[in-house]
Formats: sequence, structure tokens, C-alpha cells
Amino acid sequence: MIRHSISEATGLLRQRALIGLALAAALAVPIALGGLTLFLGSWLRPYVGHGQPTVIVEVLLRPELDPGERSAWIHDVAEHHPDWKLREVPPQDLAARLSRWFPYLQGLMQNGNEELLPPLVEVRAPEPDQVTLLARDPKVLAVGPTTSLRRAVERAGRRIAAGLLGLTVVLLLASLLLAAVWTHLEIYRHADEITIQRLVGATEAAVRGPFLAVICVMGAVAGLLAAGGTLLMVHEVQDMARTLGLPQPRLAPWIPVLQIMLAVLLPLGSAWIALARHSELNLD
Repeated sequence: MIRHSISEATGLLRQRALIGLALAAALAVPIALGGLTLFLGSWLRPYVGHGQPTVIVEVLLRPELDPGERSAWIHDVAEHHPDWKLREVPPQDLAARLSRWFPYLQGLMQNGNEELLPPLVEVRAPEPDQVTLLARDPKVLAVGPTTSLRRAVERAGRRIAAGLLGLTVVLLLASLLLAAVWTHLEIYRHADEITIQRLVGATEAAVRGPFLAVICVMGAVAGLLAAGGTLLMVHEVQDMARTLGLPQPRLAPWIPVLQIMLAVLLPLGSAWIALARHSELNLD
């Protein structure tokens, strides 16, 4: 039975290759957007959470401080403010940011002059206005803004997540309906063959097998396309985050795996329902 299903499914795939690719692409788009929504949701959670969001404020230290003095300053500030999280930005990352913000500095930053830059410390605090008090410290050269970009991310985060989620649901329902319609049409296209199979005593598993196998192949292709599309979009978001100095987002490994599983299981369930509805019908 399995060999028969594979053989019949191969014939269906050859006859409907373009339609199969179109169906896979239609399914891949909402699943790719769903993966992007999960990725953005995990990245923006500190900004759109129900609790008070934390904000990162840049603190520029004086360049004459040696590494030991910088470490002592960071340790002292962390002791006085246990609710703050401090991170020293590596000179290479700061040079990359400056090169993206000011392209005319790119040549200078590529000549090994990163060590000449003043040390930058990122302070994540629930009350960013309190960080500005560090400007009075003689070891501090300047304190970055506490509003603008990150506050804008906070305001827009919920809208972005809700908009992507709504679009994903609508497109996913449309693609599942398309899978059911394709299965419905293929059943009537092979009505004579199905009738003969049933007359000679073929089981419903043998009748449904080729269609389900084709849907599984289409779903697997859609899952791979969706995972690849999500990876490309994540790369663009990561590049934007590096340019803007935002916390670097990471794609959880389970997201592509979940995308491939859903791309196979969801249309498979849709096709199974369509086949079950026709199992007791006379297709003559």
C-alpha cells in the first residue's frame, strides 16, 4: 500500500508540479510571517511586556581610563544600583556602529583604530532618567538619550506584533482552504479511478494515500521555503539592530522546526477532512 501511494503520488506531482509549487508558496508565506512574529515577539518582549519595560542608556566613559579602572567603575555602579544591568560594548562593535551611522568614518575604523575610541557602557534600567545622574561622575564623558528610538520601539511593538499575527492568521486560513480545494478538485479529477478502486475492494487508506503523500511533499517544501524566508528576514532585522545599537536579537532554533512541522501537519489535516467528506460519496 505504501509503495502504491508513493507511486501514485509521484505521478500526481509530475502532472501538477506548477500547481504544487504555487500551493507550497501560498502556504510558505503565512508560516514565514508566523515565524517572524514569534521572533519579533521574543525580541520585543522587554518593550511590550505587561510590566514596566527596561530601557538601555549608553554611557560614554573617558578614554584615559584603563581596563582596570573601567571594571572597577562598572562594579561600583552595579553595587549601588542592583536593579541595573551594565555591559561594556566591545570596541569592535562600537566601531561597526559608527561606521554604519557615519559612512565617512568607515576607512578610519578599518585601520585598527578601535582602541582609540572612548569606552561605551550600556546600562539597562527600569528608570532611564536616573541614569542621567551618572553624567556628574568625573569618569563619565557623556550619557546617551533616554527616549527617542527605544521609546518608539516600545510604542510600536504591540502594533507590529498584532498586525503580523492578524495577517498570518488570515493568510494561513486562505492557504489551508486552498489545500482543501485542491484536494477536492483532484478527487473529482480522478473520480473514475477512485470508483474502480472501491469496486475492487481497495481500502480507504489506499484511496487516500496518494493525495495525502502529495500534500506532505508540498507541506515539506512549504516548510523549507518558510524557514528560509524567516531566516532572511531575521538577518535583515539583525542588521538593522546592529545599525541602531539595539539589543542583538537571536532566532530560537525551535522556530524553524515548528514551521516545518506546521507546514506539513496543517494542510495534511485540511486534506484529510476533505477526503473524509468524500469517502462515502458516489463519484460517478
